[in-house]
Amino acid sequence: MNQQPSPTCLNCNEPFSGNFCTKCGQQNLPLKQSVGQLLLLFFGEFFNYDGRFIRSIRLMLFQPGALTLAYLEGKRTTYVNPIRFYLFTSAFYFLFINYVVLPSQKSSSFSFPRQVQVKQSSSEGAAMGFFDGVNEGLAAAESSEDGELIQTEFESFQEFKANQDSLAPKDRASALELRFVEKFYEVKGKYGDSTSFTSALGKEVVNRLPQLLLITLPLLALISKLVFFRRKQFWYMDHLVFILHGATSLFFLLFVQQGIEYLARSTEQGWLEFFSQLLTVVWLGYYLMSFKRFFGKSWGKTVLLFSWLGIWQLLLLLGVFTFLMVVSLFNL
Repeated sequence: MNQQPSPTCLNCNEPFSGNFCTKCGQQNLPLKQSVGQLLLLFFGEFFNYDGRFIRSIRLMLFQPGALTLAYLEGKRTTYVNPIRFYLFTSAFYFLFINYVVLPSQKSSSFSFPRQVQVKQSSSEGAAMGFFDGVNEGLAAAESSEDGELIQTEFESFQEFKANQDSLAPKDRASALELRFVEKFYEVKGKYGDSTSFTSALGKEVVNRLPQLLLITLPLLALISKLVFFRRKQFWYMDHLVFILHGATSLFFLLFVQQGIEYLARSTEQGWLEFFSQLLTVVWLGYYLMSFKRFFGKSWGKTVLLFSWLGIWQLLLLLGVFTFLMVVSLFNL
């Protein structure tokens, strides 16, 4: 669909006398943008943040959904390009969590709340669960012929493979199962304790997460477009801009939570971490308000559509997270 540029500036309503507004400098582009135009604007103005960054943060945080609507209404010089805004925020967050080390907990008479203690031990428990779970899974492998347990407690993968070769072809593990078992023995030998395994897996996940998110966000926007396929006034790019602003606000939340956790560790004030968790609920309310403002539905329909869309997007995120964990595990 070809669109003619507007005779007046979409940002400040000044009449155009050329390709750029003489008042604010915004380029005379169609109201609806393609993916290519959005990327060109991003690279063309990468270093030109001036006051737009502060204005974008203020509008995004204090008026949920307003930043997306303002950008889609043509105010593209006043506010930061959505892709640039997301990349800057996410890059800043990942730099922070990679290079700012949280203070260690000091042993003292002070004790954190129970929910904080559970959170701190969850990663170690997950690591132990990985080793124990695979061991139990191997030990529970049954022969389809007589139902007897197959001997699987071997010192190495080579011994396990030799045992598999001695079985009837129908009782042997599949190629995929063998690959997982081989990786299990490899990881178990390389990371004998849960702490080193958790640390290595966590670093691998964080390193791959930024690239995977760049693929996931367009897919989330596609799901949103399919759910709202009857609303023809919303192009795919409109949904993508909304998703980008939502992800940007989430990174702001994560950054604040990391800062609170740093403060809690430094001052040994465990209640601060509980407050940090409450911010997650606040963000969910913020995102719901953004959803309502963007799609312009009543509260009843907003909650219904928000829940329905959330289910599909959650399923996608679970699939992506599973894929990320498997890829990270196989690259240890």
